[in-house]
Amino acid sequence: MNTQVERIRNQRRKRYGKIRFFTLFVGIILFSIFSVMVPSIPGTFAWFTSETEATGIIQNATTADLLTIQASEITYGENCTLGNTLSIKNISALDTTVRVSVVTSKGEQILKEQHVNPNETLLTNPEDLTAILPNECSTDHIEYRIHAFINFVDEPFVVTVDQSKMKEMSSAPAVKSEINNNTEKQQEKMEQEEQQPQNEPANEV
Repeated sequence: MNTQVERIRNQRRKRYGKIRFFTLFVGIILFSIFSVMVPSIPGTFAWFTSETEATGIIQNATTADLLTIQASEITYGENCTLGNTLSIKNISALDTTVRVSVVTSKGEQILKEQHVNPNETLLTNPEDLTAILPNECSTDHIEYRIHAFINFVDEPFVVTVDQSKMKEMSSAPAVKSEINNNTEKQQEKMEQEEQQPQNEPANEV
């Protein structure tokens, strides 16, 4: 009788031992899956900084989380030349090298490359853009390509060209100096806006 009872107890112990082992195994698997999935949930943006080094890791950030990109109005010159200034401000907590390219029929051509610290701004030169773009009167847009944060940011930025203005300038007399003056004024305005403190009220005219 005692032998039969002991046998039943041993069977129960083995059964409970297997259940505990299975539960532990499943728990480990679920924890591993959870730890992998949580950091990759879309929309999260995290910085992991070392206590001794000012370095970070970007996870699932969008370009809007890292850079503010703005374009000036396009200026139209003779022979279908175009002028435009691109402003790229680093709003992240890390410094980076920003490269701006222009997409042409010959591929991407670098417009400007600059190391940009947090809260600093890169400004492109409209004359450099004019030199890169071919005199194609049929073009309907300017396509930039923005590279930053070791190609974490790699995307186009398109500025629409007004075809009616392009046609007017292609048939009008040379107005190169006027176009350059307008372009310089726009560039100066963008630089002043970037340098003006955000909390400082605008001066009344």
